[in-house]
Amino acid sequence: MGRNIRKEAAWELSAPLGELPSEETIKLVAELIYEKDRFHREFAIGWHALNFVKELLKEVRGREGFYSSRSIYPKWPSSWSMISVLTAVGVHGTRSVYALHYARARAGQSGRPPYSPWWVRTRVAHLPQIRAQLEVLEERLLDRYPALRGVSLKGLSTPPVFVQVVERGEVAFAVSAEGRATHVLVGKKAVFALQKPCDGERLFEAADEVLVKVLRKETALRALPPKAVLGPLREDRDRRAIGRALAMARLGTL
Repeated sequence: MGRNIRKEAAWELSAPLGELPSEETIKLVAELIYEKDRFHREFAIGWHALNFVKELLKEVRGREGFYSSRSIYPKWPSSWSMISVLTAVGVHGTRSVYALHYARARAGQSGRPPYSPWWVRTRVAHLPQIRAQLEVLEERLLDRYPALRGVSLKGLSTPPVFVQVVERGEVAFAVSAEGRATHVLVGKKAVFALQKPCDGERLFEAADEVLVKVLRKETALRALPPKAVLGPLREDRDRRAIGRALAMARLGTL
């Protein structure tokens, strides 16, 4: 992916919780983006930078959560063209902190950028103000899902900062700031580590049957039949299946 990106930059902007940065700050960042982009003739942001920045910041505005916008460029390019891409990220904990990511990149065969907004999250998660707000979100998430406080980090190079969950019935995939799901909860008490972390973005649209395969392949739930794993994913609240999952989680700690 890296060789498809020719130029890259990111900026942090902050504001009181739920609000947008000041007009002066927005204009300043738009000018910096314009300076990065003004020498490109095709598929460039150019003089539209200020409008793009304002629209993107509005899309990721909020009072709590971690959001990323869709990448925007002036018009639909042809495949393999060099394009200018602007992506916004908003993190809302005790304050609203925004990141704007600019890249000059080569479009893929479909004409789209070679990366997703979720990928941009991994690029800006280390920025000081973004990181601080992500830690606020993690603490709130751990309060809602206390079982995650005791997860085993064995085998992980760096501990994940959990910032959101993807819920499906009685199952919740814990997603890190890097967009990877490393653990899953069943009934909020049974916690299983995923042997191979999943792409958090794909979990949102995955069919129940796909999630069953993931859970049986990547966790100790492989010992249960598919139907028993499917139950908690649906709203039937199969307490027996949840009980079996909790028992297996306890066995895994022995």
